[in-house]
Amino acid sequence: MDSPFMDALSSGSSPPETKVRIFAAAKKLFTTKSYESVSMRQIAAAASANVSLVNRYFGSKEALFTSVVHELFSRKEAYATFEQMREGLLGNVGDFLQGDRTNIVLPVLRILLFSTFSPAVAHIVRDSFSSHYMQFAVSTLPAPQKRERALALFCYLTGLMVLQQVFTQELSQKSVANYMMGELNALLDRIGSK
Repeated sequence: MDSPFMDALSSGSSPPETKVRIFAAAKKLFTTKSYESVSMRQIAAAASANVSLVNRYFGSKEALFTSVVHELFSRKEAYATFEQMREGLLGNVGDFLQGDRTNIVLPVLRILLFSTFSPAVAHIVRDSFSSHYMQFAVSTLPAPQKRERALALFCYLTGLMVLQQVFTQELSQKSVANYMMGELNALLDRIGSK
């Protein structure tokens, strides 16, 4: 189920500049706050747009959230093998622990962290996560128990995000970052073994 915004992007047509600003503002807000704590007025203000335009372009907060989730979850690195996925994850997590907040894994983990427990949108997050990230991760893992292995990996990554939110200063210390990377490496060893 694609969103109207994603349909417009994939068809090659270019959405109006205001619509792009609204989408970018919503993406930033939804990846830094819970669904309930973001209002249409906040999105409009962050996009320098009128609330009526937000409603006109996206219909509702839930529809806008759905567009953001679908866009985030449909973007993924192109890993054909487990080893490529492993190297990509180690690089992204290493960058994250060193303070780089620009990689694509981070917004996905933030959406999981901030909105998974929201009764209004948990199904959107769960369905997108299952159809995009889980399917992708499972396809790169060796058998048996592919789904369980992928879930263990995503639990670790999401837990790392929670720890980062709570213990920012401690996680930025090199010794802690190195330890976390070692644990991720060991988990990837276990997950990648047959």
